[in-house]
Amino acid sequence: IASSIDSMRITLDDFRYKDRWDSFALSDLERGLFEGVITDSQEEMRITLGDLVEIESTATSGEVEFTYDFAFDGVGASGSEFIGSSESAYYIALIPGGFNLLELNRALKDGFAIEGSSSSFDNRSIQNVSSIYGEASATEATIASQTAEMRFDRDGIVLKADGQGIEAIVNEDIIGLSIGFVLDSFGFGMSMPIMASDTVQPASMSSNITGFRLDESAVGMLQMMATMSVGESIPPSLLGYIDDPMTMEVDIGADVLLGFDLFDFAVYDTIDPDNPPIDLDSVSINRLYFDFADVQLDASGAFDVDLDDFETFDGEFPKVAGAASAKLTGLNAILNTLMDTGLIAPDEMMPVRMGLGMFTKVVGDDELMSEVEVTDDGRIFVNGQRLK
Repeated sequence: IASSIDSMRITLDDFRYKDRWDSFALSDLERGLFEGVITDSQEEMRITLGDLVEIESTATSGEVEFTYDFAFDGVGASGSEFIGSSESAYYIALIPGGFNLLELNRALKDGFAIEGSSSSFDNRSIQNVSSIYGEASATEATIASQTAEMRFDRDGIVLKADGQGIEAIVNEDIIGLSIGFVLDSFGFGMSMPIMASDTVQPASMSSNITGFRLDESAVGMLQMMATMSVGESIPPSLLGYIDDPMTMEVDIGADVLLGFDLFDFAVYDTIDPDNPPIDLDSVSINRLYFDFADVQLDASGAFDVDLDDFETFDGEFPKVAGAASAKLTGLNAILNTLMDTGLIAPDEMMPVRMGLGMFTKVVGDDELMSEVEVTDDGRIFVNGQRLK
């Protein structure tokens, strides 16, 4: 099945809405306008009938734009959304004859699955909210590109999303706030099993942002807040750190032992909430990275976990065994700047440096390293020195 739309316009003017239960009625809507335009849209769909009803689709679209303007009970909202172009694809495997949502677990085992991906480019959004009291806020955002992927089947749940070239600004008239930021890129991902197994199964979570920085209006607001709170402005030496872009990355993996099917809703009544049939076998810190104000932290490690053993560490937390390492660069420079500007007194800085000396070792020019090892019998070593 193939379809194509050169141009389509949808307009809803002075519309009214009222749900059939009267629980949320918009029959007194003061104004309501919605208009959408879609250009150069194409879709191809294939349907296969067999043990499953399989639907595959790919679609592309040119410019998509819609605007809205409505008011209800003294609150008004207006705005517009624009997408320069987009692509999408999805696959759905359905059970012939359908199924009850309470039987989702059985449907998954029989082959029910959903998988999809989408990407869009040159995205722009404008949102305005106002009230009869004169309060107003406005948000503008642009995203050069963004993508999303998802999969849901008997093998588990997988979600991914990322975006590039993000700029946003928020104006809030109530408190006179105007703040904006720029973000080079962001990303998020997760995966998890959903079916019971006698062996461990992998799970993961990751998140990252690159090049996050505040715009001039936000820096000016921080300057004003500092002046109001401490009676003096932020020193130029610290303002340079505020302008520095921030980058952060977290990538964590785990092996889990799942003792029941997550979507077998009938079994939840039989689960002991104090002892759920889920076991964490190991955790891996593939990467923990942070870069801001000329300070960089880069860490990684892996630990085995025994949730049944609370005796090794005297009941404080479950038994873990493994090793991790972290490298810290540039910290002494910013600590010296904080002292030079008078924000931290020398006597307040002394315990900070003593604490760093206990858990780190110098490996280069303003470079600190910490290596932690936890043995199977509960001993803890930091940089080769035994702490426990």
